[in-house]
Amino acid sequence: MSAPPEIVAFHLGIVVRSIEAVTDRYGRMFGIDRWQERPPMEGVQARVAYGGREGLGIALELIEPYPGSPGQMTEFLEARGEGVQHIGLWTPDLRASLQAAVDEGGRLVAGPYEVRGSTVVQVELPPGAPPPRQLAFVEVGAGTMRFELVGPPADEGLRAWLKDYEAIINPPPWQRRP
Repeated sequence: MSAPPEIVAFHLGIVVRSIEAVTDRYGRMFGIDRWQERPPMEGVQARVAYGGREGLGIALELIEPYPGSPGQMTEFLEARGEGVQHIGLWTPDLRASLQAAVDEGGRLVAGPYEVRGSTVVQVELPPGAPPPRQLAFVEVGAGTMRFELVGPPADEGLRAWLKDYEAIINPPPWQRRP
């Protein structure tokens, strides 16, 4: 078995029915005052918004599946209702993290190029692919939690569109400023 590389939790992926209702409620309950919705992306079958506030320590990723869309987020919402679907982990070496998870009995659930019935994880980016594509979902077989392993250069993609990046996202160790 190979030792997993250093990983750091940076977000909770929460599947919701309405981004607006949840951002309003979390704002009133927890003072989460910074939210930004990601522009629609090819292949993403949901609205996605990131939120946080100074000192929260972990970002919240709200995922509202488009009605009738296929995929793991819709399946989660239909089977379990709203709730935490995954924990996002930064990893400096996606390939090594995936190998360590699989060596220990983890199962790849979905990568950025998902074909229903088969899991495809794109570890090496094709020319011209946007940075956020270097990630994969892993089911570890303990509990119902999934983990989203996110490697570089995905952090660059988040930083490029998220105007309050430093206030919302706990940057990966390789991007932290002293």
